[in-house]
Amino acid sequence: MQPPTDGKGTISPSCSALYIVIGFSTGEARRLQFVLPPFANRAEGERFCLQPLIGLQDQNQKPQPVSVSRLDADKNSLLPALEQYNRRHGPTVPAPRPAKSAVSPPFTSSASGHAEQMLRFWFLQADTASRERFLDWVRQRNVTSTAEAK
Repeated sequence: MQPPTDGKGTISPSCSALYIVIGFSTGEARRLQFVLPPFANRAEGERFCLQPLIGLQDQNQKPQPVSVSRLDADKNSLLPALEQYNRRHGPTVPAPRPAKSAVSPPFTSSASGHAEQMLRFWFLQADTASRERFLDWVRQRNVTSTAEAK
């Protein structure tokens, strides 16, 4: 579904900076499937943007408990918004968008900018011991790279 527009190609303000945080437990399910409402027109899409309704089913199509939160952030404020959400509700991680999404990606357009943002995000999620192991690995690779360059 394309985000609702004002008829001129501009995304509706209610959907221009929408990210959805979905909380669930896999429990004993082997396979899970998200269930979204059908969007027959722009008004239904806008209602979804204002109040996202998402279901979750297991492999037997049995409904599973799910919590859905709307996270208002643009691509530049997504990581700080997730950090704030994590402090309030517990850890969450960004999921990749579908490849054919009509909405702009949540990160910078350059590959290096995206990689740097993801490294920062995951680094901040790690415990102190994991951070130290990662930094040691980076230092070791830097020494190896510097020695090879000479």
